[in-house]
Amino acid sequence: MSVNDHKTVVWRAYDITFNQRNPAGARDCYAPDYRCHSSIHPGPIGFDELEAGGQEIVDAFPDVTVSFEDVFGEGDRLVVRHLFHGTHLAEFKGIPATGKQVTFSGTDIYRLADGRIAEEWAQPDVFAMLRQLGVVPAIAGPQ
Repeated sequence: MSVNDHKTVVWRAYDITFNQRNPAGARDCYAPDYRCHSSIHPGPIGFDELEAGGQEIVDAFPDVTVSFEDVFGEGDRLVVRHLFHGTHLAEFKGIPATGKQVTFSGTDIYRLADGRIAEEWAQPDVFAMLRQLGVVPAIAGPQ
């Protein structure tokens, strides 16, 4: 498969999960033994946990949209920098709804095999999201 083929598969997973608000519908984009590595999880997770996390985002940010800002790859790897936009209208990770709009990015590296996402290394900008929700203060820069 080409890098463009990989981009199509990964975009389809994001689009179905977030823009169409159907995390379960993206299952066929992922290999049966899919693994996600991310600092927000204590260890690698599979698709069931990924689906539950996607549903949690869709429930808490019902107007969520995602877009790709940068995409490039080589061989079986694809790197995506994406932007999430949404309004926090329901509890999320113990944070009561704030009604605040958030925009935060993430950078993920994907390994694809047989036309599906086999492995992912995810780096969402959780700090930016929490700062926009008012949970953590902004860090002051040089003065």
